[in-house]
Amino acid sequence: MSLSVASIPALLGGISQQPPHVRSSDQLEDMKNGWASLALGLQKRAPSTHVARIITGDVSDAHIHQINRDETEQYVAVTTDGAIRVFDLNGVEQQVSAPDGWGYLSGVTKFADDIEMCTVADHTFVVNKRKTVAMDVLGADRVPDPIYFRWVSRAAEDINGDPYQPGSAGQYPVNPAEGTLTGTVDRYDKLPPVKEGDPAPAQGAIYKVASSLVGAAYYVRRVGAAWEECNLPGLRNAIDARTMPHALVRDEDGTFVFAPFSWAPRRMGDTVQNPAPGFVGRTINDVFFYQNRLAFLHDESVTMSRVGDFGNFFRMTMQDLLDDDVTSMAASTTGVAVLADVAVFSDGMLLTSAQNQFSMTNGEAGVTHSSVAIRGTTSYRANTRAGLCPCGSEIYFASEGNGFARIHEYVRMAGADTTSAGEITAHVPTLIPSGVHKIVAADDMNALFVMTDGRPNSVFVYQFYWSSNDAKLQNAWHEWTFDAPILSAAYLAGYLFLVVRRTGGVFLERVDLQPSAHPAATSNQVHLDRQATITGTYDPVNDRTTFLLPYSPVQAGFRMVRGNAFTARPESLIDPTSLTWLAHNEVRVPGNEALGPVIVGNSFEFSFQLSEQIYRTPDGTARTSGRYQLRTIFLDYRNTAYFKVHVTASGRTNDQIVIPAMVREMTGKTVGSSALILNRPSYDSGSYRAQVYSQSTTGRLRVSNDTHVGCTFVSAQVEGEYWNRSSIR
Repeated sequence: MSLSVASIPALLGGISQQPPHVRSSDQLEDMKNGWASLALGLQKRAPSTHVARIITGDVSDAHIHQINRDETEQYVAVTTDGAIRVFDLNGVEQQVSAPDGWGYLSGVTKFADDIEMCTVADHTFVVNKRKTVAMDVLGADRVPDPIYFRWVSRAAEDINGDPYQPGSAGQYPVNPAEGTLTGTVDRYDKLPPVKEGDPAPAQGAIYKVASSLVGAAYYVRRVGAAWEECNLPGLRNAIDARTMPHALVRDEDGTFVFAPFSWAPRRMGDTVQNPAPGFVGRTINDVFFYQNRLAFLHDESVTMSRVGDFGNFFRMTMQDLLDDDVTSMAASTTGVAVLADVAVFSDGMLLTSAQNQFSMTNGEAGVTHSSVAIRGTTSYRANTRAGLCPCGSEIYFASEGNGFARIHEYVRMAGADTTSAGEITAHVPTLIPSGVHKIVAADDMNALFVMTDGRPNSVFVYQFYWSSNDAKLQNAWHEWTFDAPILSAAYLAGYLFLVVRRTGGVFLERVDLQPSAHPAATSNQVHLDRQATITGTYDPVNDRTTFLLPYSPVQAGFRMVRGNAFTARPESLIDPTSLTWLAHNEVRVPGNEALGPVIVGNSFEFSFQLSEQIYRTPDGTARTSGRYQLRTIFLDYRNTAYFKVHVTASGRTNDQIVIPAMVREMTGKTVGSSALILNRPSYDSGSYRAQVYSQSTTGRLRVSNDTHVGCTFVSAQVEGEYWNRSSIR
């Protein structure tokens, strides 16, 4: 027999579904509603806070996009029910007008899947992936764009000018070459000479210069005493703005306008030498911004605007191919590779289709016709619905099969393309059900959040930390559970925003992931989901207080916690059994509970279960041939007010009463959990001793906390006795 004292130095490894003897010591059998902080330890996760009800009624999906304007001004834009609503980080809704209506958002099957957004300064370009782009009516018959159309001017003097309208000074007329073709010459110097006052050729005369010197024919028109390049008369030169991506623009007064964008028409050449951009007649799959160009994915191609002229997808001259001209390129592959998503970096990008991934790189001169190239890198069957999720130098995407999802990590080094993408869910192959529709990165928190239709009430969390370029110190998966389906999510400035489908409509909630976050009315975090701060109205005649809630909660788990204004019992729980519901959002409690703000919300349970304990020799070798008898497990905790320890073991006699579990409670107050109701919670640090006395193969230890107070676990130690097989009788 050998006495054993094994140390678990940290509990930060998340869940592992590997056999116990190959797991790391810090990995767990299960973990729900936790947060594994390298600095602080394993904690109960931060709660969600109620922001606003977005939609009244039953809506099945939503798209959410973050607008990071600057360090002091950020917004989230939520698209659902055929409209866009914008909120700041404090949950204040911003005014959004749509002078041309919301017709561009029609035809959407699922907003979460069919809407894409990209923000450039104050312009957020909105793509409806179901809308087919078309050319507008013939030039002279075209109605000028209304003044509320949006645009990004290409010259400083046009900041307050008009959009791309016929005859607008400094802008592009729809068809400047009205009339008919006058004639054709084979060289520019063969054009009829013109001088001021010369009546022939007539003003506005158009000639085609079929020059072989510049490699393409072009057209010129007489204007005054000069020949100016133009386009062939009689063409449909304008793109129909109502079929193109629209713009959500923040105006100077702080309000938002959703309107068509004014796209530049063709003003040079013809349909052969200067054709309509490749997305005309097709749907656009994504929009992004790269190297000062606005770009669209469509079919197997990428089409980029002119440099600095985001509304122009036509060449500016047919006499030369300029580096800043519009450019288009296609993914080269032997199969069909419809490009669905893109992740952009400073020196290139990664693109994905359903079965292949591609890399696009460019030279030091930026994106030009001669410097860009798209080449295949990997051939993973990617979930294009969730798409690519960049996080630092890594790109994450999902693949699915046999009812479960896998998450891959593509590590991109500057100047080199990786030819493989490691599977970061290899040790939890059945954790995430299939149907992944959203992957959200929190770059500054080193975390990913994965949402799936297979378990709509959950968010699967991945926390990681690179200790070097090729080694991870943390590789932790775990699960957050909520009491309602999560439709979509976005991360911005330390907040994870959630779009939640609940009874009575769709709600926007947020989770503050910053360390030491807590409500303004308390000194510590209050772990209640849908958290809201309200103040009651006291009735001194009947000695009771009435609260009007901002939403209709699930009454079974509803809790109310006093704020610091209740100096005699701050952060204590109002007895849940004393609540009387007057309406679905109105509750009454006895006594005077109107001394200050009260924190309300729904309780949720944090839990984790230690892995089966394996006896290891001093050199770390696992020994599974003998018998390992557990005696005691010590849990080291800090800044903790409450938790429960559940010890389960089979093979015990009935008088030990261990079926189905033996539950021990620990609180910072010796009077037990009633202290959470009667007085202020006490946060303490120390070590708790849990008696197990069971064989390691059957003994299990689980820790939980379903109260509003927090708990943090730093490490653990396991005491036991090991018998070699030869010594067992």
